[in-house]
Amino acid sequence: MTGRLSLLGNGIVAGKFSKYSVVKIGDTVLNNIHIAESLDSFLNVHAQGDTTIYWNGNWLSGRQIRAIRTPSGDLYYLKRSILFVTFFVVFGILTIPILGFGLLLLPALLADFNYCLAATEFKAQGGIPIPL
Repeated sequence: MTGRLSLLGNGIVAGKFSKYSVVKIGDTVLNNIHIAESLDSFLNVHAQGDTTIYWNGNWLSGRQIRAIRTPSGDLYYLKRSILFVTFFVVFGILTIPILGFGLLLLPALLADFNYCLAATEFKAQGGIPIPL
């Protein structure tokens, strides 16, 4: 999503993430969106030009900003360990027989796995990885 970043609503910090009540970029308004604190520093409502945010969402973890392209053209993305995510996907699959617990986790884990694959594209575009 690309546009001028014109509003960051009230933010609440919880652990390594911030949750904004509202983010307005261009004509689009996103409610209740999370961002890692390490990426949060690159959101700047005073910057001139268009900002691009890459986000995804699922029912378990909500909407999350995963990467930001600043008006200067720099691309910053959240770096997640593919081994860490793969471990939890396997864990989710193995816990399906235990009261279906894995079925609850699997959608969010697969979304994280897809993000790890997308992060390779950010890297190929010259993106700068930001650790969680």
